[in-house]
Amino acid sequence: MQCPRLHGSLESILLNSDFSKPLQAYLCPQCHGIWMRSLECRAYLGLECEKLVSQSNPANIGLSCSHCQTVCRSACVPTENGDLVEFHICPRCLACFFDAAQFAIIFYQQLKSERAISGIMSQSVLDDLGVVCCDCGAAVRQLDDLHDVGTGYCCQSCYNAPPIFSENKLQNVQLVTFHGMEIKIDHWQMSTRSRISVTPAEPCLLDVRLYSLSPWQRIARMGHRKLKLLGELGRHLDATEDAARVTPWHVFLKQRGVLENIKVLNRLGKIEITFKPHSIIFELNAKRSGTETKQKFEATTRRILLAYEKFVQLSHEYVEEEEEPEIIPEPDPSSEAADDKSSDKP
Repeated sequence: MQCPRLHGSLESILLNSDFSKPLQAYLCPQCHGIWMRSLECRAYLGLECEKLVSQSNPANIGLSCSHCQTVCRSACVPTENGDLVEFHICPRCLACFFDAAQFAIIFYQQLKSERAISGIMSQSVLDDLGVVCCDCGAAVRQLDDLHDVGTGYCCQSCYNAPPIFSENKLQNVQLVTFHGMEIKIDHWQMSTRSRISVTPAEPCLLDVRLYSLSPWQRIARMGHRKLKLLGELGRHLDATEDAARVTPWHVFLKQRGVLENIKVLNRLGKIEITFKPHSIIFELNAKRSGTETKQKFEATTRRILLAYEKFVQLSHEYVEEEEEPEIIPEPDPSSEAADDKSSDKP
């Protein structure tokens, strides 16, 4: 089975040590997402999938179910802290797909309540399922300190002060290097306009332009219609993509947090994002000026570039291998000597 986020094949893992009634799930080694059938969800996590489907909503980006290829819907489960954990559920086979850290949070709450009732302190296979901050990469010890930021879960310190390119020193023009990408940051002084130009380390196949639409444009296009403008594909930021089509743009949108962070930029003000094979440009005309807006613009752009880096790594798997050159055997020197002797005879 394939990962719903198109990362490749899923690996089978056991959820319990009872081999008479094994409970099985499937783990993606790339994005650490977990796909589970409805039976395992009910027996292991206590989730009533039929009830969750009736309360689910259409997802922003419809991921395809690994089993039946049906477009999944978005469902939520409340935790003890009152927070909601959002995941994908298939309306046909009732299977669930959890992104990285989502399963760990639900599993931790379920395991905590079971141990409190039964008093059993035995360790499970998934007790050591690590949760890593998506911003700084540090291991998070307490799940209560996790915060959802679209591309994943970050720790308390990164949530309060998210990492940015300029290392908390906002200047007018800066040149920095981030994961091999050359970035030029240009904040207009005493203005709401900002621009971030990125030169990727490796070219990709993306060729699309996004721009904010005015209310009249949204009414004229009915929100989700696409328009070809000067050879570029301009579209409304809330547009959903057809899961039946697989293009580089569709693959990029299926990466976790891409659309969510684009919506964050759209809430900051009027934006224009251009993806080209050799350049990426983020332009923002914010609703209000200030250091906080510029920091949020840099932090959100940084998270989009992290998802872009994973997309570039993923695109290498779809490139066909070059055909091996045909090897021409070298002539045998003994046969050449025999030919010379035969030519010398009268």
